[in-house]
Amino acid sequence: MRRPHAFTLVELLVVITIIGILISMLLPAVQSARESARRTQCSNNLKQLGLAMHSYHLAYERFPLQQTCCFPSSEAPDIYQSWSVRLMPYLEMQNLYALMEFGENQGLSAAEVAEKQKPLSAFTCPSDPLGGALGQGADDASSFQLAATNYAISSGGHPNNSSTIPGVGGAVYGQYVNYADRTQVRGVATRSGYTASFAEIRDGTSNTILVGEIVGGWCRWQDWGYQSWATMAHPINAFESDFPASYGVADKCITFRSRHVGGASFLLADGSVHFLSETIDGNLYRNLGDRADGNFSTVP
Repeated sequence: MRRPHAFTLVELLVVITIIGILISMLLPAVQSARESARRTQCSNNLKQLGLAMHSYHLAYERFPLQQTCCFPSSEAPDIYQSWSVRLMPYLEMQNLYALMEFGENQGLSAAEVAEKQKPLSAFTCPSDPLGGALGQGADDASSFQLAATNYAISSGGHPNNSSTIPGVGGAVYGQYVNYADRTQVRGVATRSGYTASFAEIRDGTSNTILVGEIVGGWCRWQDWGYQSWATMAHPINAFESDFPASYGVADKCITFRSRHVGGASFLLADGSVHFLSETIDGNLYRNLGDRADGNFSTVP
């Protein structure tokens, strides 16, 4: 009677090697598929924000504002609520919205801060490992830890401090110290108490960025509860190697970026969502950020 053949050590090692090669070939494909699904979810979040933005505009005849900074209280009061908070009734978050206060210097009570420390899926991109992470707030919220967001409203082509790409002008960070000047913001919103209406987007809603992706866990000025805005002062995904060390550096972090490879997703004022390459021409990028500069640029 013949004894059954057994694998030799060499044959076993060959089989293990082949299995290892197959796994190494499959892993990138699996990882790519997972990131594709995460990126799709991020885009879907933007689409939902677009629907909510349009519903808000229908009710108030302009997009939701932030009024957290920076003019004297004698001109207008600070209200410590972000544009994201004002969208909550249109994102099926009525119960959470009911906890928020909108009076002068309101929005940072102990109860509200406790809520603003929780990550919300509507404002979180699953591609970002820091999505919803707690970080130190800025300005009047600097003594609080707040949950990061992955979406910022656009202030357009304004400079960030003194360091900026060529050709950007207007108020630094798109914010104003005089209440009467706030309508001069190049984009659709400033945190100084103004957002545009459809009529004020004279370059066309299909040519103007409304909201874009950010990595809020890298920036003190980008949380969902108190404030979140960005400019086109720097290219998409600029200074990536400087983070998270530059968390408190406004010049570098108040800009659009993502954890996707090669670019970031943006919501236009018409409700459409587009992925823009980080190599997009700087002039075209700024033109898409400005609502009324007379340059009717189309999304590439």
